[in-house]
Amino acid sequence: MYVLDTNVLLSLQNHYFADVFVGLWIEINSLIEDNMLISIKEVQREVTSKEHKQFWDKINENHDYKFYKELDNGEIEEWFKIEELDIYHKIIIRNKKDKNEEWSLQKEWSQGEAIADPLLICHGLKHNSTVVTTESPKKQYNIPHVCKKLSINCIGIREFFKENNLKF
Repeated sequence: MYVLDTNVLLSLQNHYFADVFVGLWIEINSLIEDNMLISIKEVQREVTSKEHKQFWDKINENHDYKFYKELDNGEIEEWFKIEELDIYHKIIIRNKKDKNEEWSLQKEWSQGEAIADPLLICHGLKHNSTVVTTESPKKQYNIPHVCKKLSINCIGIREFFKENNLKF
C-alpha cells in the first residue's frame, strides 16, 4: 500500500493533467479502488487551494470516500517511535539573521506545521505502507530521513511510477 503526502497530490495534478495523461489516471484510480493507494485526512486538510481541493475531494467521492483515511488509535500510538528519535528533539538554528530562532521536528510538528508528515509516518509504521513524497532524501530533517531511521519504505513519484509500471 502507498500513502501519499500533500506535495505528491499537488504534483500529480499540476504535472500529469487528468485530461492529457488519461491512461495514468485510469491506473491511479484502479490503485485507489484496489486499496493500494491512499492518503490521510490530515493531507486532505492541507490541500487548501480550491482547484486542488475540488479535484482530490472528487476523487475521494468517486471511490466511496475511501481515498482519504482517518487514522485510528493504533496508528497514533506509533508516534512514540518518532519521539524516541534523537533527530526529533534536536534543536537547529535555521535562520542566519536571527540566531535565536530554533527549529526542530518536534517544534514544527507540534505547532501545527506539516501536521500530516508525522501521521503519514505513523501510517507507514502501523501498516508497513510505503510513504510517497516529493521531499528530498538528501535533506537531514524531513519525511524521507525519519522514514529511513524507522525502516519505513519512502519513495518519490518517479519510484512510485516505476514500482507500479506506470509508463505513459
